[in-house]
Amino acid sequence: MSVQVRPKAFINMTKEKKKLPLYLLNVLTEYSDENHPLTQKQILFYIENDYHVSYDRKTIGSTISLLEELDYDIVKTKEGVYLGERIIEPSQLSFIIDGLLSSRSISGKDTLKLSKQLFKNFSKYKRKDYSYVIKSNEVSKSNSGIFYTIDLILDAIKDNKMISFNYGIYDVNKNLVPRNDSKVYIVSPYYLINNLSRYYLLCRHGDKDISIFRVDYMMNVETRKEKRVKDVISDSFSISDYLNEHIYPFGGDAIEANIELDGELAVNYVVDWFGANVDITKKGNKYYAKVVSNESSLFYWCLQYGRLIKVLSPKSLVDRIVEENKKSIEKYKN
Repeated sequence: MSVQVRPKAFINMTKEKKKLPLYLLNVLTEYSDENHPLTQKQILFYIENDYHVSYDRKTIGSTISLLEELDYDIVKTKEGVYLGERIIEPSQLSFIIDGLLSSRSISGKDTLKLSKQLFKNFSKYKRKDYSYVIKSNEVSKSNSGIFYTIDLILDAIKDNKMISFNYGIYDVNKNLVPRNDSKVYIVSPYYLINNLSRYYLLCRHGDKDISIFRVDYMMNVETRKEKRVKDVISDSFSISDYLNEHIYPFGGDAIEANIELDGELAVNYVVDWFGANVDITKKGNKYYAKVVSNESSLFYWCLQYGRLIKVLSPKSLVDRIVEENKKSIEKYKN
């Protein structure tokens, strides 16, 4: 029985035909949009130029039909075809990019790198619309390994493992160095929180019910063999309620505070920060708010908006604000 051996060129061409849908999709992604539809002749040119392989127009036409059957949004016009809906739409990308630019956890270098990866979703023409994506490396001295740290934490949460790390502080040379004599923290991780453009880890550390650490200050992070403690956060725990009660990332129990508001601008700030959870009433020309929040978070919030609000209760918070303001005044007397 004789075996017929196919020519090598035929075998190679068969492999190239299998790659055509990917080649075609890449070309449509890179070179087409609603303002730049491509003819079959142009598609053939870009495929040959980028991948050094030739096809005929009939094959291109059938492959376009195949992509349509696979639910790719191939838009056909009199001038040609283009890839319509993308994985990320321009308005969505703008939102993501703005978040990257405002983040103080991500360095300028990492922002540009991640942005370039996102831009691959758009045509080369659309990418020109985002030439404003510039973030100086000096804007943030963020831990350059933050993406690795985030991945490690997420894996540890998924695998129910504890993690260990040193906690850093910046020295006079603006270098992140371990503090507390390079103390090793061993924690049970639960949630990653993005607050005020920073990432924080919500976890259990030692005997404390809930502790919070800034992720970009975490150094030498490692996954441990020990299983994380599961019962520290009960089934009734709500991460959304916790975030509403901790507008700044400080630990501690929530308190109920009564605040006098100086006009509608103060009302706006209260609603902006505390959302639907704040109870606001009006008596005569005065506005009053009842807020449930962590005391340390509320303390710093009140210092920020001190000229527009007055805390009425609890007394512990009032005394703390008064004492802090006295210290601030004393510094400017000399």
